[in-house]
Amino acid sequence: MKLYFYGGSFDPPHLGHKEIINYFSNKSDKFLIIPTHCSPFKSVKPISYLHRKEMLELMLNNNILEKVSIEDYELDSKTSYTVDLVKLIKKKFPLFEINMIIGCDQLNNIKKWKDYNYIIDNVKLSVVARPNFKFSSDLHVDSYLDQFSIDISSSFIRKNIANIDNMKNKIDQDVIDYIIVNKLYL
Repeated sequence: MKLYFYGGSFDPPHLGHKEIINYFSNKSDKFLIIPTHCSPFKSVKPISYLHRKEMLELMLNNNILEKVSIEDYELDSKTSYTVDLVKLIKKKFPLFEINMIIGCDQLNNIKKWKDYNYIIDNVKLSVVARPNFKFSSDLHVDSYLDQFSIDISSSFIRKNIANIDNMKNKIDQDVIDYIIVNKLYL
């Protein structure tokens, strides 16, 4: 059985995330979405975990399939290390082949991650292309996908929040409404 997990800040989640979730959830028996608490490589702390989780649920229209779940594994952690997450998933799902979805930008930096050798020895890497990042790795990658059509990043959305109504083709409308109502990123 195949388990895919997709971690990230999702700050905010956008249609690029949704496209990746839809694609890989169709290939999996179990799909975990894992919002990080706080990445050790990011200088800006994301907004509240609970806001990000709510936006993910809205983006998925609260119609999360039985095999897809948003997990609170990192809700109470101070810093997020992928190695700890991999160990937890292996323990919780011992009968599954574990596949980690990672952006090309993150793959290019994976050797800086805590205990990265443990990670690459215990998961299959599914790498997704990112605009302006060249795929370059001497590591074994199980799949590399460059067919995703949404060219957007959460940091771009945060920087351009004043024009959020102009991003209807990049962010789910329910997420836009949530951002406006809750005055996020202002």
